[in-house]
Amino acid sequence: MVLYFGILVYTYIAASIGCVLKKSKKHTVIYSYADEQIYLKNQKTISLFFACISFSLLVFFVGMRTRYADTSAYILRFNNISPDLSLIRTYIAEKTEDIGFQILMVLFKRFVSQSANDWLMFLAIFQAGAVVLLYYKYSDNFAMSAYLFIASTTFTWMMNGIRQFTAACLILYFFDFVVKRKTLKFILVVIAASTIHFSAIVWILVYFIVRLRPWSKEIWICVLLTIAFAMGIDEFMAMLDNSLAGTSYEGTGDLLLNYADDDGVNFIRVIIAAVAPLLALMFRKNIKNKTPDVIKIFINMSVVGVGIYLIGTVTSGIMVGRMPIYFTVTNYILLPWVLENAIKGKLKIFMKFMCYIMYFLYFYYVMEIQGFGNYTSSILNLYYS
Repeated sequence: MVLYFGILVYTYIAASIGCVLKKSKKHTVIYSYADEQIYLKNQKTISLFFACISFSLLVFFVGMRTRYADTSAYILRFNNISPDLSLIRTYIAEKTEDIGFQILMVLFKRFVSQSANDWLMFLAIFQAGAVVLLYYKYSDNFAMSAYLFIASTTFTWMMNGIRQFTAACLILYFFDFVVKRKTLKFILVVIAASTIHFSAIVWILVYFIVRLRPWSKEIWICVLLTIAFAMGIDEFMAMLDNSLAGTSYEGTGDLLLNYADDDGVNFIRVIIAAVAPLLALMFRKNIKNKTPDVIKIFINMSVVGVGIYLIGTVTSGIMVGRMPIYFTVTNYILLPWVLENAIKGKLKIFMKFMCYIMYFLYFYYVMEIQGFGNYTSSILNLYYS
């Protein structure tokens, strides 16, 4: 817990310093005429340099770990893979499920380094880079977004579920394609990401959902269908198994319900994911005429993420419950935006304060009480359990 608390504090302080320095230069004089000065407003809340610096400590410790959740399996897999380029043809011929990830390992081991920790560091830089660029481009409060990313424990995806988060981050690098409605280009990115983790393919359907108007009839239909699915999950899965009987996918429904004796998603995680969209719903009248298109997309992404989490509470937390990672990283842009633009006066100050406190309590609960704060780095001689 001490290590992660240090990362949280460092990230927030470094990002806050960057935001303060940027704010002092927020208005740049472009010319003066008589006593009148014309200013050009810079929309970014932090410089890219400080944005990267704020995530540097996180990247360092993530890349230097030797054990955390499934990290050992990834290290073993990297150590066992051959750097022989002919393997790439074999993977393509065999249509390996995670062919993209395997090809990346082969290329990295052949041309960059044969050290497993160099590989983990590369992945940490790649993943953090996607998050940093996303928040740098779109967040109204980079420091708060960075804080929420850590305090929500979303950062643990960089150490557990690495392949799926790598696929999610690849999509984040090209998120502009969603904003600018470059459908074909975005679909090609999703297909590429699906070679790293096939679950990324869900983005093709969600792409068309997030383009809808927030809280429109179509969105509410999606919400109601999600609730109905969650309430009738046993019947739906029985119907799925009956329809797949005799095929290679037979038993999929039962697997989703009982995967590895999984108890499903912790409902507290559903509540955490629902904070941003619920506030956006409650104060929608205040932001009705001043909501940028990208924030509308983030609202819909949050709704999709909560919906999948809700289904995950009654199915598998491992299989279904991991899907929202594609859509919840943007919650930490949406929440600061809603707090800043939809709420005014003392209520805004109070809610921001409560947001910091409640997310920290959640951070403590997950990392200390639930025991996700384990960390081992034989390189750094650090052992937390």
